[in-house]
Amino acid sequence: MDRVKIGVVGLGGIFRIAHLPAYTEVEEAQLTALCDISEDALKRAERNVKRLYRDRAERAEKDGRPDLAERLRRDLEGINLYKD
Repeated sequence: MDRVKIGVVGLGGIFRIAHLPAYTEVEEAQLTALCDISEDALKRAERNVKRLYRDRAERAEKDGRPDLAERLRRDLEGINLYKD
């Protein structure tokens, strides 16, 4: 299956509340880059992304979906952060 690589510019509330949770649920989506001019927003997004992807991977393991858990862990390792 081909996946769509996604880079996000602007990591405010809409990203955190709506977009970020959806990326972990859509198998075809692969979040690859995060960018914001605010160092604080970038750090907050990094923490949120790590927590969400790890939590969802743990849940997938418990639900008997090791393939999904592995995909989420791989995806997390491949996310790059950019300021500017």
